[in-house]
Amino acid sequence: MGSDRHSARDPERSNLSLYVLAEAHNSLIQVKFAVIAQSILKDWVFVSLKTCILDLVEKILKKDLHKLSVIFTAFLK
Repeated sequence: MGSDRHSARDPERSNLSLYVLAEAHNSLIQVKFAVIAQSILKDWVFVSLKTCILDLVEKILKKDLHKLSVIFTAFLK
């Protein structure tokens, strides 16, 4: 009960505690989601990277230098 009386005297501190708990909970959910998403998307990212590399090779072979420079400029930004 002592903490209840303290919270009643200092609502700002109580709100801060609730905010910190909520942020910690949200961060935990985000980390769990990131791990799940990483495992699901791992193959997709690899395929996308492979497609991107093949596209670059194709552009080099076709000597489409303007498009290639646009792509490299986009990567550098």
